[in-house]
Amino acid sequence: MKKMSGFAVLIVCLFAASSTVLAQAPTLSVKITSPAPGTYFEKCSDITITADPQIEGGEIKNVRFYPNPGANVIGSRSSAPYEFTWKGVVPGYYVLTARLTAKTGETVNSDPVPITVGNAVKGNILVNGEFDCKTLPWLLGLSTADGASATWAIDPTAEIATGAAAIVNIVTGGTANWHVQLYQPLPVDSGHTYIFSFTAQSTEASKAIDVAVQMNHDPWTVYYQMSPAIESLQDYGPYVWESTITDHSANIIFNIGLTDNATFWLDNVKVIDESLTGLSERKSPNSNGFPSKQLLSRNYPNPFNPSTTIQYQVPEDADVTLTLYNLRGQAVRTLVQENQKPGEHLTAWNGENESGERVPSGVYVYQLKARAADRTFTLSRKIMLLE
Repeated sequence: MKKMSGFAVLIVCLFAASSTVLAQAPTLSVKITSPAPGTYFEKCSDITITADPQIEGGEIKNVRFYPNPGANVIGSRSSAPYEFTWKGVVPGYYVLTARLTAKTGETVNSDPVPITVGNAVKGNILVNGEFDCKTLPWLLGLSTADGASATWAIDPTAEIATGAAAIVNIVTGGTANWHVQLYQPLPVDSGHTYIFSFTAQSTEASKAIDVAVQMNHDPWTVYYQMSPAIESLQDYGPYVWESTITDHSANIIFNIGLTDNATFWLDNVKVIDESLTGLSERKSPNSNGFPSKQLLSRNYPNPFNPSTTIQYQVPEDADVTLTLYNLRGQAVRTLVQENQKPGEHLTAWNGENESGERVPSGVYVYQLKARAADRTFTLSRKIMLLE
């Protein structure tokens, strides 16, 4: 065999390199064929997600399924049929996506498929805030190095706000309230306004807790935090946060440590993304449910001084409460608390609290709650008082 000259070797190498450069990347596409966009499922349903992946000029490595943008993968398939059954899905609004990955590493996502599970609240981006079906995606975090110890479970008979609630039994609270925490992922986006609310109770009077949106890795930056004192069984919020950051791996965290031998209950946790609803109306997923339509209009004027008018509609007989809150979630004044007939209603606020004192200028939140039988719906809007 003759030895190749250096020139010949150079030609072979150049040819091989050019062949690599000219190689075509595979063409990928994937779509979710089931469920259909807008499908409604009862809470705790098993939902089968089916994908149709297509690839030209390559081979499929896998198809992965995601319940929401930024969420962890819930299933993966590397061969046909490309489908996954999501077990015991808790109430919420979900935007399903499938991701196709080629063996050469290229990826493509399907178009999003929105679905509704259970009696979800439109715009609520938090999952399983009523603690139905199972504990996930909630997790209990303990700083055991600081001596913290606790257990938690779902109490189906708690009757805190809904039929079930989270119950955390704190044995040792550690030396900081974040040494015991209940948390789950909460993807957030810059420019979005989020409204937080929850129901809680504690065996310790005036239990100080922190509720935070926080980075999920070092340096653990806290993006937003409110620090209510849990006085008794009651609703807390609304707390309003206008986000200036985008972090799809962030967590919402309830820091509940410090106290030894205490019990803490949590239920009806909501995080409403105002951009998803406009906070103008919420619809029941069941056309026979209450309400078929409920409208909370913007107050006028807004900003205002000295008074403003709030307009809303009630679709059927309901116990209605309209309350003003400051941005710390403290009730300022209750404007309406009565049973009302169907139709349009107006009420005014003159910028005074329950004691008739003028409140400081700034942003407030007015919240409408309407209850009929065992169904309650809540709507909120921001309001600005000027000096």
